[in-house]
Amino acid sequence: MAAALSLDDVFDYLAVRLDGQRAEGKRIRINWDFTDTGQKYVLNLENSALTYLHRNIRDADLTVSI
Repeated sequence: MAAALSLDDVFDYLAVRLDGQRAEGKRIRINWDFTDTGQKYVLNLENSALTYLHRNIRDADLTVSI
């Protein structure tokens, strides 16, 4: 049986797969609200890097509730 990825692993995977050259000059902040588990994340694309924090922010460009 395969082990499930944690949300941290999923966001880490997205960060590793980011094409830094294509992301150059772009900026976006996305709140992720996982309603079933109560987990909240903010995904930040800035300076050709994708990072995340374990919280939501007020001035996000988009909020996704799942």
